[in-house]
Amino acid sequence: MKKIIIMSILATACTTNQVRQPAIPQNDEVEKQVEQTLSSLSLDEKIGQMCD
Repeated sequence: MKKIIIMSILATACTTNQVRQPAIPQNDEVEKQVEQTLSSLSLDEKIGQMCD
């Protein structure tokens, strides 16, 4: 039983330190364009984009 507990603790410790990569890499140019577009939209326009 002790071995199982120790193994599970070690397995958890080994997997929690991994750095996860995003599914889509961040592109600063695209992020800037998105921010500019969103800042130019009114609240009604933003709601309309989500409801289409």
